Formats: sequence, C-alpha cells, structure tokens
Amino acid sequence: MRIITIFSFVLISALLWFLLYDSALRNYSLIPALFAIQISLNDFLEIYIFSSVGRRLFLLLIFPGTVMHELSHYIAAKLLGCQVMDISLFRPDMKNGTLGEVRYRCKDDILIPIKTLFIGIAPFIGCGLLLVALFNFYNSYSGNDLITVKILDVESMDGILKSLIKIWSLFYLQFKINFDPILIIVLYMQICLGLGVAPSSADFKQFLRSFMEHKIGALILLLLLVSISLIPVIENSNGIEYGEFLTGYITLALNYVILISLISISLLLISIPLIFIGIKFLEIGFMFKFLSVLILILGYLVLRDIRIAILILISSILIFRYFGILTKIRK
Repeated sequence: MRIITIFSFVLISALLWFLLYDSALRNYSLIPALFAIQISLNDFLEIYIFSSVGRRLFLLLIFPGTVMHELSHYIAAKLLGCQVMDISLFRPDMKNGTLGEVRYRCKDDILIPIKTLFIGIAPFIGCGLLLVALFNFYNSYSGNDLITVKILDVESMDGILKSLIKIWSLFYLQFKINFDPILIIVLYMQICLGLGVAPSSADFKQFLRSFMEHKIGALILLLLLVSISLIPVIENSNGIEYGEFLTGYITLALNYVILISLISISLLLISIPLIFIGIKFLEIGFMFKFLSVLILILGYLVLRDIRIAILILISSILIFRYFGILTKIRK
C-alpha cells in the first residue's frame, strides 16, 4: 500500500480542517481524507484480487478501468498543450507495479506544477464522471432516481454519511426483482471503473517532482489554492458580488469531487464482498459450480425475485466452499 501517500492526504485534511475554521468551505477539507480512504480500498482490493485469483483474472478485472485511467491522462495532457511522447493504454508490468503509461512533456514554463496536477488527477475526473454516467444510465433505464450533487449534504459529517448511505441505496435499487442481463455488464464496469479512479503512485511522483523543480509555479499553485479558500471569507466580510459568483462555481466543483469520491468509495466497499464471493466460487469444484448456478436458476424461476435468488446463490457457494470445514468441526 502507498502508506506515505495515504498518510499525507490524512495530514493535509487535518491541516485544512484547522486552517478553514469558520470558513464556508471547512467541510470540504475532508476531500483529501476521502482520497486516502479511496486509495487504501483500491490498493487493498488489487492486492487481494491478484493474490487470490492470479494474473489472468486480475488483468481481466482491471482492464477497463486501466484503459480509462490512461485515456484520461492522455486527454488532459493534450488539452493542456503537452506533447505526448508515448502511450500504453494497457501494458502490465508486475515488477514495476505499473499497468499502463502515458509519457508526456510540457513546455518549460512556470505553470508546469499546475499542469502536472491536473494531468495527475485526470483519471479521478474521467473515470469518476463515467461512473456517474453509468449509474444514471442504468437508473434512468430501470426507472430509479438519478445521482446528482443534489443528493449531497455537506453541511455536516452526519449529512455526508447520509449521502453515502443514499448512494448505497441507489446501488441496491439496481437489483430489480426481475432478472436483467444488462445489470451484469453494468456491475462489471462499475467495479472496474471504481478500481481505475484512484491516481497511481507514478502520478503523485510526477507531480511532486515538478512541484519541487519549479518553485515559482509551485508558489503560484499554493497562492491559487489559498485564494480559493479565502473567497467565502472575503465575500462575507465585504459583500463583494463576484465573490458569491465564484463561490457558487467553486462549491459546485467541490461537490462533484465529493460525489465522485463517495461513489468510488461506495463501489470499492461493495466490491469487497462481491469479489470475495466470486473468488469462493472459483475455488469450489466444477460440480459445486454447476449446482450453484442451477440453484440460482431454480430459485429465480420459483420465487421470481432475483435479489432473493442471489442471496440463495451466495449461501450455496459459501456452504459448498466451507462444507469440509463444517463437517470436520462437527466431528
């Protein structure tokens, strides 16, 4: 795991929480902490999947997210006027821990730290927006509520927690009573994109390198961030009209960051039991696999409720997987 990166985000979040005391943006200081949770869950799942199912299935699961991750880097680099030297959308290198790569070179100017920052976080934006679109595509298709920033409540910690629970409930509503084959594809893509949202270690290293090498650009970036955090304070104290205008757009952008973070964290948390059950299914013998699928089909035909049928499937997989252990305990 990227312990230093995770610890740094937690530290930044704590520092911002202290510095933004009495600021309208104070609750947004939790964003780095959400990044830390996201990276921790992402790294845990990747390590768990690779160690449990082997290289081939691991690559199958991370392929879509990795491609979108690298495409986001590429698009951001081109939009910011950087020269793309090489792009590998999917070229896993287990020795170096890389899955793909976009090598780029920006013009040597004072804005390099800002450019590398946006290129580095591009997968969060690209994969994140695609996740929101995927959620809303299936929700509109199945007649459920759409996910927008309107479901967020960032006024308090309790409100943020309720927003997370709301996202979980919308995810659960995807499982309609009747079986829908499209849901299988949607779930697969949601899990894959959830794994592709978090920036890689190489992304952070590239940004830190440019930050340290270009002092003026780094100073401009810091001043820009400080200015953004002070806009609500200036607005409240002086009643400046453009302050309210800027605050509205900044708040909207930050709300989308929190929304994407909560969706990603939700999917990663939900992925843990789903991936665990999938791994247990792979571990049982062929006959037990056949029986599990047969039980699922019969359960759905009898009950006509795919959610209950899936619960029966999960129970049968766990029983078949741990049947030997249970009989040994009884003896």
